[in-house]
Amino acid sequence: MATIAITETCWHCDNNTPGLQRCTRCRLALYCNAACQKAAWKTHKSACTANAISSTPPSASVKAVRLKGGFNRPFFPEQLDVPPDHPIWGDATSVSPVSQLVGVPIKIWREAHELPLDHENDANRDNQSVTYLMIRPEVGFATARWLKNIGPVIIARADQKPLSIVALEMIWMFCDMILDRFGENRRAPWDMYNRAAFEEFCENYKENFIENGMRVDEFKAQELPL
Repeated sequence: MATIAITETCWHCDNNTPGLQRCTRCRLALYCNAACQKAAWKTHKSACTANAISSTPPSASVKAVRLKGGFNRPFFPEQLDVPPDHPIWGDATSVSPVSQLVGVPIKIWREAHELPLDHENDANRDNQSVTYLMIRPEVGFATARWLKNIGPVIIARADQKPLSIVALEMIWMFCDMILDRFGENRRAPWDMYNRAAFEEFCENYKENFIENGMRVDEFKAQELPL
């Protein structure tokens, strides 16, 4: 997979002028200036104010998901519990940007040592679903470090609520839908980056599996909203 250079882009006007300013509250959105930030506030407000990410480890183990990855395995999960002293609760993790915007921020911790960007790609360390989870909402691409040689990861909810395999699958497939929207319109689908749009997607995703008789018990057990 070729390395793609991603520049920082204003979340309001798509300008990529150097020196963009980051929202000081959520540390996620980028703007040219105060005028762009003010113009985008109506869209950004709910995600910005609702998605504070805890920096305090939980008091007990938390249900999480390990994505094992590997050649030709886009989604290869296993359920596990992560204890309060696991490094995922520290600073050496990344948060999926789209998940933060829709109100269910998830933290991603890489098990394998991170290789240099110019290192030859190892198909056994492919982890496509993680690449999708890490797309940047304004451009529809993940940065170079999430495109290859990812290896296994552990994923937990930043709010420390339990994360099931089905819930993570819904977040992953929502990101997949976002990529489809980029392919259709060549622009960021800002109308989808909110809690209401995500909840509607999850309801439809769950209903589709149950109506078609696929993994019925698994999906019936998943309570919504996430």
